[in-house]
Amino acid sequence: MSKVATRERILDAALEVFARKGYHRAIVDDIVRVSRTSKGAVHHHFPNKEAIVLALVDDFSARLAGSVTAAIAEQRGALAKVECALTAALLRSIGARERWPTAVRIPRGNRPRGSRG
Repeated sequence: MSKVATRERILDAALEVFARKGYHRAIVDDIVRVSRTSKGAVHHHFPNKEAIVLALVDDFSARLAGSVTAAIAEQRGALAKVECALTAALLRSIGARERWPTAVRIPRGNRPRGSRG
């Protein structure tokens, strides 16, 4: 298996573990078990659990940017581009929340007023 494939496998497993257990209850051993890799492989790619989360955020951000860019490219006019960009961003976010409801959760103290999170 290539290094890139191993890294992706670890990230997929980490997302699954974080969605099931939450960030604070998840441990690297959980990610190792779900990814069917070794602790050495995980630490080769990520020095700690925080680095894994940051890589997941980077990946989500890149996918979000790609969705928005593709949506904008198909439109003409400023208003249509803005509307399409917002729709693409919301759909990407809703899709993530539906797939990993506990992973895409805003802690109570960080929610906007009136939000149920």
